[in-house]
Amino acid sequence: MVKRAKLTTPKLWIRRSGRLWRRNSVDDPPEGHTRSSILDLPEECLVIVLKNLTAYEIANVARVCKRFYQVSYNPTLWSCIDLSFEEFLSWFLPKVSFVDMDNYDWKEVITNARRRMSFASFLVARKAALAEIRARGDLNIFREGDMLIYLLNNCNVKNLKKIELWLPGGYWDWEFTRCFQRVLRCLVRNCWNVLKSLRCEVDVSYTTAKLLGSLHNLEYLNLHFPLQDVLQPEALDVILSSLPNLKYFKITIQQQIYDEDFPGYVFKSDSLETLDFGHTKQFWIQEMTLPKLHTINAESLHTGYYIERDLCLFDVVERGCPLIQTLNGYTSLLPGLHNFHLSETQKRQLCFCECSVHSLSRGYF
Repeated sequence: MVKRAKLTTPKLWIRRSGRLWRRNSVDDPPEGHTRSSILDLPEECLVIVLKNLTAYEIANVARVCKRFYQVSYNPTLWSCIDLSFEEFLSWFLPKVSFVDMDNYDWKEVITNARRRMSFASFLVARKAALAEIRARGDLNIFREGDMLIYLLNNCNVKNLKKIELWLPGGYWDWEFTRCFQRVLRCLVRNCWNVLKSLRCEVDVSYTTAKLLGSLHNLEYLNLHFPLQDVLQPEALDVILSSLPNLKYFKITIQQQIYDEDFPGYVFKSDSLETLDFGHTKQFWIQEMTLPKLHTINAESLHTGYYIERDLCLFDVVERGCPLIQTLNGYTSLLPGLHNFHLSETQKRQLCFCECSVHSLSRGYF
């Protein structure tokens, strides 16, 4: 017969300084027992826990105690940084319904720039190992180019692969252009060999195009031109010819071209696989030489074009894109536009080409 171990109950009283005190189960654990706490975990485990929080939550946790403050210096916690306007509103400003934003006092929002700069200093002090930077929907992000440059120059950007710089409202002026070009130069200087994905709003200047072309390892590029200025074909050629690894390219521009002698755009790339035009308008394509391209998304390339030309975009694609398999939702099992077997009616329904044969609304928006 196995003898059962005698169960011992913890003492309810403890002697201190010659007097008996009733034991508090919280303050005084029983003899032989140790109290466990999240602070007793090794740093590696705490880092795993904190990785599930946002950057601003981690910053708040770091203020709890000395232990969390020391763990917050682990650079792997600071890889994905969101500097977007909505994110800062949710953490630093009183709770305000976004429905009432039009009536909100924007003087309070101006202080976000100061908060972002202090947060950038917080990241620099922790030698953040940045892998992704997001800055979307903020009214002043390009006015804060110094803050972005400060981050890129002083943090660890050896693994920075993705950046989003998004300016809302379509507003652009020479100051934003100058500021954005400074940020681009900093990217070229520090991240030209690691950056894989870039999404941003840009101007149509040749200088900006040349800086974008200096990010030689880009695989994903999403460019939005907020103004109706005309993008020169030379600028587009600089971007495409300088990015040998580019696989996905999206361009959104709504321009107005009145020049009868406008030469049109030429797409040449040996690596491009997906081409997305979104809501681009008045984008006259003269030639496409894309041997690896398999997908084209376009909704209104020539809508509202004022110049009469009969170059058929279907012929351009068939000549220069032999591996095309998806065009505006239409797919083919075999590569090549001739394997789609599209009728003239179906080609008109695609809203892809605006030549005299495939467009019934030439010259109208």
